[in-house]
Amino acid sequence: VVLSDKRIAAAERAAELAQRNVKLEIDRWKAGAGTNFDVLTRQDQQAAADAALARAHADRRIAVAALAALTGP
Repeated sequence: VVLSDKRIAAAERAAELAQRNVKLEIDRWKAGAGTNFDVLTRQDQQAAADAALARAHADRRIAVAALAALTGP
């Protein structure tokens, strides 16, 4: 469960950074320094980071349930 908490923290940080990268890439695109492909790439990376965060939360719930099954209520 402790490892799951650490994975969640890391995934949250990755999702925050991915969201920031999307915003920065949109600003670059608006300034004419980037392309729409660059924006789409960053959005794809953000979606992957969000999915990894959701998976980390699901894995933690599974770990808690497994621990409860082993130790009893």
